[in-house]
Amino acid sequence: MDIKKVRFVNCNRFTTAGKRDITIRPKKKIIMLLGTNGSGKTSLMNLGFTPILPDKNNFDKGGKWEFECTDNGHHYLMSANYTKNKYSFMKDGNELNPGGTIT
Repeated sequence: MDIKKVRFVNCNRFTTAGKRDITIRPKKKIIMLLGTNGSGKTSLMNLGFTPILPDKNNFDKGGKWEFECTDNGHHYLMSANYTKNKYSFMKDGNELNPGGTIT
């Protein structure tokens, strides 16, 4: 799996200099995270670098999550809008969750 983008909006597990909308676009296959204790390294790994939907309790009002990757020649985009309880799972541009449900 090749991660293309991870985005957090209003995630309460960490903040970066007060920013509430964080987008990460990895450029390399290997990533090193450095930071002091309590700075959010583990939270970032658990929430951001896995295609598993994060728990809505990790987000404040207006919270959103997006995960984009490619795998075996396919393009995937998963997203969650926790305020509207709307979820999306797209494969190669086709919505596989037309009802927008969490299941």
